[in-house]
Order: sequence, then structure tokens, then C-alpha cells
Amino acid sequence: MEHTLTSNLKNKQRLKVSLNTLSAASYSKIKDSIEELNKLYTIDNIDSVQNFLENHINLYEVLSDVYIKIKDVFGKDIKELYLEHFIDPEEDFQCICITVITELSVDKQIELRNEFYEKYWLDQDVDIRTLVSVMV
Repeated sequence: MEHTLTSNLKNKQRLKVSLNTLSAASYSKIKDSIEELNKLYTIDNIDSVQNFLENHINLYEVLSDVYIKIKDVFGKDIKELYLEHFIDPEEDFQCICITVITELSVDKQIELRNEFYEKYWLDQDVDIRTLVSVMV
């Protein structure tokens, strides 16, 4: 009986060490990912963005892909790409907002936004489109 208790205790300790290692590895990956995103976007409220993305790990890849697609459609006309964590407490809603800044006319911006939506954005899963908003 004592051997079983000792064995269980050792297994729990090993599990705890494994979970702590996993947490440290995950944290390191998240930190690296947010640094990569910071190279692509101008990130407002970076701590808030990071906290939101920790709960939605799958969005890191999405945000990298969105950057590529935005560059494909808007090209050299992009003046700045902002990424921020948006919170609407009245609606109990949160998302990541990407704002594309250009010096194009409003009509041209709308045309390119529609092209982006048709070529790429509307093909995204509705859950992704709920968590990430792209504005021009």
C-alpha cells in the first residue's frame, strides 16, 4: 500500500513538472509569435492582444495569413497595418481588429476591401471572422 502511494505521488510530481515545462514552452512560443506579429503589424495595446491570443492560439497563423492576403490585394498602397484588441463591454464582445491604412480614394479603398473579402475573407470560417475583423 505504501509503495502504491509513493508511486502515485512520484507520478503526480512528474506530471506537475511536465505541465510546468509545457507551460514554459507554450509561453515561449506565444512570446515568439507575438514578436513575429509585431514585425507585420503596428500593434496597439500589445499586452491586451497577447492575453486575447493566449486564449485563441489558432489565431496566430490566421493573422500571419491575413497579412499576406492584405499585402496581395493592397500591395504598395498600404501605408500602415494596425492590429488591436477590441472590447465592447456592453455587448460582451471581444475581437482582434486589423485596420488597413492607405492614401487611396474612398472608392478605391472600398473596391480593394471588397476584392479582399471576395478573394479571401469570406472563405474563412465564421468563427474566425467573429474573432478577427478587417477594416479599411
